Amino acid sequence: MHGRNRNDNLAVCVTCHNPNATDINCRPANPADALDGKAEEAIDFKYLINKVHAADIVVYGFGGNPNDFTTLRYPQRLSNCTACPTNDGFYPLHVNSGLLATTINTGADPASPLDDVNISPNAAACSTCHTSSEARVHMEQNGASFDA
Repeated sequence: MHGRNRNDNLAVCVTCHNPNATDINCRPANPADALDGKAEEAIDFKYLINKVHAADIVVYGFGGNPNDFTTLRYPQRLSNCTACPTNDGFYPLHVNSGLLATTINTGADPASPLDDVNISPNAAACSTCHTSSEARVHMEQNGASFDA
């Protein structure tokens, strides 16, 4: 997607795909002109990679070009978190790990993080596949926030 100089190195990916990043600067000014009707979309890696696997995201990139991932199909059940490619399989993000919340709305002033709306780290990763109201309640009961 980005070319050879930015592939296969997560440390490079998260430079841009960080918790404070959205695609607002690349999207059409009028949300009605966007493929998904949104004003912006989070591009934080922990959120983005799960939304891509869930086939539930359109991201605008360089030159205002849309990247529509809504037709992808993950080859397993989305609820099979142990399929995640980590050294020890799936495990919840640790609350005290220092991970930042994911910005989902940059607010009235996109240059200032003071009015951003964020999702807590675990919720940002888990809620991309686990979308039911029961799953959301479970996350909130365990400390998740969807409007921090």
